[in-house]
Amino acid sequence: MALEPIQNLCLANEFQSHAQALVEKFLVAKADLKEAVTLLSVALAPHIEKTTSSNFLALFSVLEQVISLEKLTAEEKKKLKETDDALISALLKLKLKIQSENEIHADILASRIDGLIAKAKNPSPSFIVRLKNFQNSHPSFSRYISDLWPVSGNEKKPGLKQIRDSLAHGLRQRHNTQAIAVAHWHFARLSERLAFILLDAEVPKGIEINASSLAREDWYNRMYWQSVQEKANDNSN
Repeated sequence: MALEPIQNLCLANEFQSHAQALVEKFLVAKADLKEAVTLLSVALAPHIEKTTSSNFLALFSVLEQVISLEKLTAEEKKKLKETDDALISALLKLKLKIQSENEIHADILASRIDGLIAKAKNPSPSFIVRLKNFQNSHPSFSRYISDLWPVSGNEKKPGLKQIRDSLAHGLRQRHNTQAIAVAHWHFARLSERLAFILLDAEVPKGIEINASSLAREDWYNRMYWQSVQEKANDNSN
């Protein structure tokens, strides 16, 4: 539920049926799925006082765990391996070029490249790769993020991932306070929906796309949050 005592997760007349269905599905779920849903619940808990930034990081950590539930196929792993081999080859060529031209700080640069090569030799699927894999396995997920602040964006219009990366690296000032607050509100709505999606349960009307309970919140208005997203890097105020 949201921090404020508003009725937006589940309407009073549907609470019992949704709660019962969710509990029943939770009890028969696999252990890793139970853990993910439990972590979602904890991250969303309104009675735990936490800063917006810390809660944003907590929600993203759970999202990473959730999308990791879907494992890559052998074919997908093969494609990743092919791109990793190409990356290692390109890094080796760059290292040799730097060393042959005797550039400034060549030794340090070569050492840094060796570190990148070592990392590429023991790769793990990127967040975006795992996210796409999760979306393929849960088609409804794409629908339920269509009205919210996007999970992935770019430098000019940051998504949840870009904001998370800034917060995680101590670069909170990269995005203004309003952008972080609005994105966090959307992230919480996504996480509420995600719990139901994971357990293959019906998403309550209170948090359905274009639900009247969500529409009462100005931050849900698409024109508003897209405007905030476009100005997310503006810290002039």
